[in-house]
Amino acid sequence: MRRQLYPKLIASVMDLLEEGPSIPESRKAILGGLVEYLKSTDSPKLNFVCTHNSRRSHLAQAWAWAAAMYFEKPNVQVFSGGTEATALYPQAGLALKDAGFEISMGPELRNARHALKAGGHLPAIVLFSKRYDDAANPSQDFCVVTVCSDAEEACPFVPGATARVHIPYDDPKAFDDTKRKTAAYIERSQQIGTELLWAFDQAYG
Repeated sequence: MRRQLYPKLIASVMDLLEEGPSIPESRKAILGGLVEYLKSTDSPKLNFVCTHNSRRSHLAQAWAWAAAMYFEKPNVQVFSGGTEATALYPQAGLALKDAGFEISMGPELRNARHALKAGGHLPAIVLFSKRYDDAANPSQDFCVVTVCSDAEEACPFVPGATARVHIPYDDPKAFDDTKRKTAAYIERSQQIGTELLWAFDQAYG
């Protein structure tokens, strides 16, 4: 599977893996919960949750999927959801494209479905905004990974989850109306990618 990833995405993955050792120890401690979960089961299911399921949770879902393919763990399943449904924010999709994913942004419809591919011969995953308990997401035996403080506070209990990890990320939405918008989304995507790849490397490397 690793060889089936797009060349640009492989290059991005390798670059981010090199950044892993520089992750602050405080962040590695937070990521440790994810590492332990990945080691604890032969069929990990990760549901990344943030408030609107529009930015950080989609970025995390995509990078976790790429990590599973890179470390050749097709048994890892990845999902995302929010405390409410909105839509995938286009700049988040463009940040993934910048890293080497291919994404079909779909028509300009509210909450359109977007096909995300990591390799030409690998199946696509579909990104769209949904609640964390949507029928598209697992209902039992999964780990919920909250990626923003609002989601952690608003989701004190997620039915069916057997594990819970909180890995907070600053919202790139803060830069939506600034000249740093594009750079901010790429930076957040790279941070999420670096940390999730580090966790997968600790579990499977």
